[in-house]
Amino acid sequence: MWVLMPKVLIVEDDKFQNQTLASWFSKRGYSVDQCYNCADAQTFLRVSTYDLIMLDWELPDGEGVKMLNEQRHKGLVTPVIILTGKSTIDDKEIGFDCGADDYLTKPFQERELDARVKAILRRPPTYVDSEIKVGDLIVCQTERVVRAKDGTVALTPKEFEVFLFLSRNLGTVFSPEAILMRAWGTDSETTSDNIRKYIQRIRTKLQDGSRAVSIVNHHGLGYSLHVESEES
Repeated sequence: MWVLMPKVLIVEDDKFQNQTLASWFSKRGYSVDQCYNCADAQTFLRVSTYDLIMLDWELPDGEGVKMLNEQRHKGLVTPVIILTGKSTIDDKEIGFDCGADDYLTKPFQERELDARVKAILRRPPTYVDSEIKVGDLIVCQTERVVRAKDGTVALTPKEFEVFLFLSRNLGTVFSPEAILMRAWGTDSETTSDNIRKYIQRIRTKLQDGSRAVSIVNHHGLGYSLHVESEES
């Protein structure tokens, strides 16, 4: 039986620290995305959904806590653990006021990280827009299925990740490499050629489950998800 593993975004500009955290999470079965600044973090948050964010306070292009505060006002509900060398009560109050769920002061022990991550992920999840309507299909993010009028579109877990990503970015053209990075993350062993095969299989299954939704091949550029208008 397929089990959906928690997905983590690590936002840390110290490359050694970033990779150490990524390795720690990966060894425990987590899916991991990594970035090193606020701008890239915001890009990841626009195109992916996470179960946990590890966020450094000081980043090259701004303060992580300020970015977090902005994202909370935009509706971000993902749990966030702030990583920082700041250790005063005043600093911690600022972090929590900006929307942090927990706070780890550098350097920290793996046992403390483990305890805090487990505590965060034990909390009941909050889902926002758990269903995405795409033409005559419903993409159920919590159940990880695509519903059609006459049943479900039988997508495999990886096919679902590709379709979910394209559904969240309807009409936008992405290269196979971009789909690979954003649907699976930087630690995936999947290749661009695999993405093309997934696209072909999804197309075939969509033909059986939908009359309105299709994946368009933009030659030399990539793929986009297209919905036929009611007037077509």
